[in-house]
Amino acid sequence: MSARRIKLEQLRDQFPEDPEILYGIAMDSLGDESFQSAIIEFQGLLKSHPQFVPAYLQLGQLLTREMREEEASEIYKQGIAVAVSVGNRSAADEMARFLDMIS
Repeated sequence: MSARRIKLEQLRDQFPEDPEILYGIAMDSLGDESFQSAIIEFQGLLKSHPQFVPAYLQLGQLLTREMREEEASEIYKQGIAVAVSVGNRSAADEMARFLDMIS
C-alpha cells in the first residue's frame, strides 16, 4: 500500500463521511489499476453522497473501460440529472458526451 493510500485510509478513519476523502481513495484505487476496488469505492461514495457529481463521471468512465456499458449508461444518466439539479451544467454536458459515445 502506498504512503498516499495509508494517509487517505487514516483520514477516512478520522472523517468517515468526508466525500473528498472517499473520492481520493476511489481515485487512488483507479490510479493503482485496482479497477474492481475503485468501482466499489465510487459506488459507496455515491450511495452516501449522491450529490457528489465528479464520482458519476469517473465511475461511468471506469465502467465503460471495463466493458460494462449498460451500467455506465445508467450512471451517466443519474449523474447528468444530479449535475443539472445542482447547477453544474458543464459536468452534465461532459457526461452527456460520454453517454452519446456509448449509446
